[in-house]
Amino acid sequence: MIQADIRFNTTDYDFTYTPGDGDCDSNDFDVISILTHELGHVLGFDDLYDPANRYLTMSGRVNNCTTYLRNLGRGDVLGLRERY
Repeated sequence: MIQADIRFNTTDYDFTYTPGDGDCDSNDFDVISILTHELGHVLGFDDLYDPANRYLTMSGRVNNCTTYLRNLGRGDVLGLRERY
């Protein structure tokens, strides 16, 4: 890969750096969590929809107003190690 672009849909969603500040509404998503997830796609990973994987960065179901996807889960790290 030479280059990759990541674009945020700011028409339908709002992004914030501080989702836990008590001001979060139903359309606010943590920009760092979303960026970390999208970088996983750049590295070749797909979304995970099994409920057992809901706390992994590559989970296809991201909750608004949360920051736990900023950090890679054990499964994310194991996937990276296996691939790279």
